[in-house]
Amino acid sequence: MGRKKLTGQAKIDSINKRKEWRKKWYKAKKNAGELWEQSNKDKSKEIKLKWVKKNKDYGKNWYDARKHNPLVYIIVKENYVGMTENISHRISSHKSLGRDVSEVIELVTFDSRTEALAFEKKLHELGYNGKHKNNTYQ
Repeated sequence: MGRKKLTGQAKIDSINKRKEWRKKWYKAKKNAGELWEQSNKDKSKEIKLKWVKKNKDYGKNWYDARKHNPLVYIIVKENYVGMTENISHRISSHKSLGRDVSEVIELVTFDSRTEALAFEKKLHELGYNGKHKNNTYQ
């Protein structure tokens, strides 16, 4: 013998009731965690430091795993030319700044950063926007 299948407004009410219950449950869990942290400050600090020590190289390793040879790219709708060794990270940076990254073209890949920067500089001299603050031309 199974449950009666809910339909229509009864189903909507049931779903909303579960959502409200979940919100209260998660809030109670969060509050309990914050209370424990306040009453166990030394232990909490020790746990956080241990986690930081264990995971300190994670972000750097993740970034380095995605590196590639230097390449010059153009963001077409922004008339922007740039150079990077990690295109996915660079595009997400542009996106977070509000640039339209719907059309990005990888122009040329180089063996060295110096060659890529020289090519990027030539494109900037032709009128393209860009020049990252950390890139120094020689």
